Amino acid sequence: MLKGILRDSIAKQSTKQLRRDGYLIANIYGKGMENVNAAFKINDYIRFLKNKATALFDIDVAGQLTKVVVQE
Repeated sequence: MLKGILRDSIAKQSTKQLRRDGYLIANIYGKGMENVNAAFKINDYIRFLKNKATALFDIDVAGQLTKVVVQE
């Protein structure tokens, strides 16, 4: 399971700071759920996806488990 943090602010400056600190910015959305702005450590994300056979996996953001599919 990939663990991430919940982003409080979606402002340009805070997003740039997270990227400088080594985070990958993500928006999690789906039918029947509220949009979630999250961030994941880039190195953890790359290591996690290298070991996966599919792009479907579980994530943990602020203690909430969600199944996601990676989409660019």
